[in-house]
Amino acid sequence: MIELVTLGVVDVKDGDGRALEPLRAQPKRLALLIYLVLGTARLPHRRDSLAALFWPELDREHARAALRQAARFLRSQLGEGVVPGGTEDELVVSVAALWCDVRAFEEACETGRPEEALALYRGDFLDGFDVATVSPAFERWVDAERARLRQRAAQAAWVLAEQSRVQGEGTVETEPSAETRALLADLRSRDAPPRTPLSVLIVDDDPALLQALPQALRLRMGGVTVETADSAAAALERIAVHDYDAIVTDIKMPGMDGLALLAEIRTRRPDSPTLIITGHGENELVVRALRGGACDFIQKPIDRDYFVAALYRAIRAHVLNRRAKDRQLALESCAHDLERVVQTLEHELPRMPRTGEVPGKPSTDGSDATSAGPLERLTAALGGRYTIERELGRGGMATVYLARDLKHDRPVALKVLRPELAASLGAERFLREIQVTAHFTHPHILPLLDSGRVDEFLYYTAPYVEGESLRSRLDREKQLSVDEALRLAMEVAAALDYAHRHQIVHRDIKPENILLEEGQAVVADFGVARAIRAAEGEQVSETGLAVGTAAYMSPEQAAGEAALDGRSDIYSLACVLYEMLAGEPPYTGPSMQAVIAKRLAVPVPDVRTLRDSVPEAVERVLQRALARAPVDRFATAAEMAAALFHPSADPVPGGSGSVIPPRRRGGDRRRDHDTTHGAPE
Repeated sequence: MIELVTLGVVDVKDGDGRALEPLRAQPKRLALLIYLVLGTARLPHRRDSLAALFWPELDREHARAALRQAARFLRSQLGEGVVPGGTEDELVVSVAALWCDVRAFEEACETGRPEEALALYRGDFLDGFDVATVSPAFERWVDAERARLRQRAAQAAWVLAEQSRVQGEGTVETEPSAETRALLADLRSRDAPPRTPLSVLIVDDDPALLQALPQALRLRMGGVTVETADSAAAALERIAVHDYDAIVTDIKMPGMDGLALLAEIRTRRPDSPTLIITGHGENELVVRALRGGACDFIQKPIDRDYFVAALYRAIRAHVLNRRAKDRQLALESCAHDLERVVQTLEHELPRMPRTGEVPGKPSTDGSDATSAGPLERLTAALGGRYTIERELGRGGMATVYLARDLKHDRPVALKVLRPELAASLGAERFLREIQVTAHFTHPHILPLLDSGRVDEFLYYTAPYVEGESLRSRLDREKQLSVDEALRLAMEVAAALDYAHRHQIVHRDIKPENILLEEGQAVVADFGVARAIRAAEGEQVSETGLAVGTAAYMSPEQAAGEAALDGRSDIYSLACVLYEMLAGEPPYTGPSMQAVIAKRLAVPVPDVRTLRDSVPEAVERVLQRALARAPVDRFATAAEMAAALFHPSADPVPGGSGSVIPPRRRGGDRRRDHDTTHGAPE
């Protein structure tokens, strides 16, 4: 068996223990092997993503050629059993034929063997390996893995120290090693929850446990404040006036069922981590408790060391989540402040004179070229066709205005592309490509009314919808009924299937781009998808303006793949359906990078753990639509809609066409609310 060592030192040996010198002499190919073994949850890797990760300086063709050469080299050094041929699009390493110290270390941590874990942790991940020579993206991945593994080692050191403390009670206490002390210091200084003041509530009707568990916590955690309650009523009285760092409660309590008590705790103190105490073999209750919001469970008879470690993990996760939320709120506040500053500057600062204009002299249309801002110039340029009433919103790609179509005397949503994007696309390409969507006629697609160029502005218009966006609805209600969520998802799927059959991929399906008109879904912003696709790989990529939103972006879109098909939209729709059911997208995080990293590393979370009223058949549809590899998803949006329409039946592969009869929306009622113009891209 091949042996790969990455902790403390970097080495690779064959089955006889001989160092594989040719591979050690090729740092980039050795780095590729390490990433294949440990990166992205050890799943098959897309070749295009690997090529972009390790050879960003090469174009796609040459990067893929370099990857093929590296794969052949690894196969020659390690054998077909370790690096099988794989598929045309994916590359994989057989982890069963290769031993890696990181995997052994993590297994020891997860199975409660801290001493063995620390013996494997001989130093930081890839310590001394010149990761900067591989690629910037690989260096960032190594930095994240290094911090994560060091944190796990620190946790193992803490558990080992607590075990040593217990073994030393009444005898000579075991002295931790220098390495263990260093890891403990690192844990306490960087990521551990504060030692004091921590407060814990323990709820149980067993007097012996109410005495033993607080004693164990005070002995092993030091400075913790432990309060107890011997009934559900007493527990609810305490949490009504006090916010605890963690709550531990028995699943079976007199007077109130333990699951009902858990529901009350989650309602009154949703941010406090709650652990459940269960009897041996009560697996069904454990599952129901975890789905009801419990973060962990402890089975009787209770091992005090495990109890303390489980509680510590829960508190630490709670503290880190709170810090992440605080950082996210701070970033959002800064973003709002910056946006207000930018808006103020755009309106107050004089614009630069255009070619041929003399500062201070009137322009050809009679206006003062130095004093007119962007809005004033746009208003003047659109004179005779549209009057702008007010700004509705702005995003990374466009600003949206409520305008009046003077010819037809009707309100419209006027979208004006950002100048840098307009320059990258080019007026001719934009107008040519966007005309394709002008012929779309589907009851669940917001139609394109007009497009054009005035002065330096590129714009297009759509009906101004009466109603609200799905985002506004979810912000207000958080979750929708299962029936309504499925119906809206089927309507969006019908719209996507129509567009995909016309070779249009939306690329930005999200609640902001799904409008609700008389309760029915209308998909907005197909407008620039085709133009963006036509310009990909050329000027648009140079502007850094990517279509897509992190929380709803497919893995292949997040990896920067240009050749997206309809299955990318299917993934995004599944994220929206997940949020309608669970109250949040399947993957969230404080930043776009964090969301994408979680999507590539963490399996799809079970929606039924957040809402157990979701049918299992719908869960299976979501799991398939959210598959990491496009080939494992539904082939078409119509096939996904069919699976939702008959969730208990197995969908027929390759289905197409409309699944539900399109219902006409009454009249031209698209006016009234500011939230219904679609996201400003």
